[in-house]
Amino acid sequence: MAEVSDERQRFELELEFINSLANPQYVQWIAQTYGHDDSFIKYLQYLLYWKQPHYAKCIIYPHSLHFLGLLQSKEFRTAIALAPVRELVENQQFFMWQHFKSNRESLQSTTSSATER
Repeated sequence: MAEVSDERQRFELELEFINSLANPQYVQWIAQTYGHDDSFIKYLQYLLYWKQPHYAKCIIYPHSLHFLGLLQSKEFRTAIALAPVRELVENQQFFMWQHFKSNRESLQSTTSSATER
C-alpha cells in the first residue's frame, strides 16, 4: 500500500513541476541555477515521458511540455538565462494566448450564429 502512495506522490510532484515549466521566469531560474548540472539535465530527459498522450492529458498548461523539450538544448538553456530572451518568450507567450482567445471567441460567435439559422 505504501508503494502505491509513493508512486502517486511522485506522479503529483512531477506533474506540478512539469506544469510550472509554463512560466518563463521559472524556466529562466532553472536555466540559471541548474543549466550546467548534468544530473538535473538527465532528470529533464527522464521527464520527457510526460509528452506521451497517456500522461500529457494530465497537463494543465501545454506550454510546459514545449519548454520541457526546449530545456533539453544547451543553447536554449544559455539563451533563456538572459533577461531579454526571457522577456521575448514571455511576450510571445502572451500574444499567443491573446490570439488564441480572440480566435476562440470568433469561432464560438460564428458557430452560434450558424446554429441559430
